Order: sequence, then C-alpha cells, then structure tokens
Amino acid sequence: MLTKSDKDWIKNNFAMKHELSALGEKMELKAKERHSELLNLFDGLAKEVKDNEEFRLVTNHRLGRVEKLVGVTS
Repeated sequence: MLTKSDKDWIKNNFAMKHELSALGEKMELKAKERHSELLNLFDGLAKEVKDNEEFRLVTNHRLGRVEKLVGVTS
C-alpha cells in the first residue's frame, strides 16, 4: 500500500493527465505563433526578391535605351 509520502513523491515527480494536456495546448499555441512569424518573414523576403527582379528589369531596359542613344553595342 502506498503511504502519503509515496503519493506525494509520485505527484511531485510525474505529470498528471490534465497537466500534460495544458502543456500540449501551450506548445501548440507557441508553434502556431512561430509558424506565423516564419510566414511573415518569408512574405517579406518574397516581396524583396520580387522588388529586386522588377528593379533589374527596369534598369536593364533603361541601360538598353541609353546604349542605343550612345551607340554602344554589346
């Protein structure tokens, strides 16, 4: 038979079902927050890449026009 001290030791050293459930919910919430942060970072990165591509297109077009005006051939 378990004594009160045995029961206290078990209670202090092992998680109860409701504690595990609460911990799982907390971990799931944290995972969702990190997922959201990652998506925001990737969205920012994708926008920056797109902006850089558009900048290169415009710059190359303008350089092509300048080369035509100056008479430079590549």
